[in-house]
Amino acid sequence: METAFNKRLLGLLDQKEYLRLEIQLNLIKDSTDKKQTLFFQSCVDNAFNMQKLQALILARFSYMGRV
Repeated sequence: METAFNKRLLGLLDQKEYLRLEIQLNLIKDSTDKKQTLFFQSCVDNAFNMQKLQALILARFSYMGRV
């Protein structure tokens, strides 16, 4: 069942507000469904990992003088 809070988290995910989503997850992680928490946390982790990868690629190309 989808709760109002899960709808809020989905809204943050849709808006790509990953930092706000992570903050909300940390506030409720002990009092919510573990499967839902795992889903949202994996989305946040994936988004932050992609940002790190993009930064590394950009740094590499900048170093090589291609940007």
